[in-house]
Amino acid sequence: MNRNHKISAALLLTFALAAGITAVSAAPAALSGSSRSPQVAEAVTTVHDGEVISDGIKEQLALQWAEAWKTRDGQQRLEIMSGKLQEEYRNLQALETGDPDNNVIRWSSPWVVDYTVQSEGDTSLITYRYTDSTGTRYEGRERLSYGEENGQAVIIQSETIEEMKQL
Repeated sequence: MNRNHKISAALLLTFALAAGITAVSAAPAALSGSSRSPQVAEAVTTVHDGEVISDGIKEQLALQWAEAWKTRDGQQRLEIMSGKLQEEYRNLQALETGDPDNNVIRWSSPWVVDYTVQSEGDTSLITYRYTDSTGTRYEGRERLSYGEENGQAVIIQSETIEEMKQL
């Protein structure tokens, strides 16, 4: 499946509710400031040994990952990271903030305005669009890889393809 997605968390929730789906990504919760319940996380991402992670689960993980970047919510990302990636994240937080348990990610400016998610086989490419208080626009790209850990689909790698270029 090779699709481009440009969707807000509110729109995702609207479509899901219209379809009668109650277990969607954490994107709607991230907007309200509440966290996603473990039951919803499990319903969305549970996989069994040897089972191929579906495109739908990859899409949900990528949308949650991108929305967490937009809202600076590291806890939302931690929930879907592999153990190894969690360790790398905490080490980076310790270096950047002095606190490995700080769950506020990135800087306040420029900020993410929107993003698109494109499936690429076993990976997803996220394109972020940023702006700052001067109105300058930027774009960055990141590739996610997926795996299974303890019966859950998780993100096992996040690779920055392009940090941020001015448009």
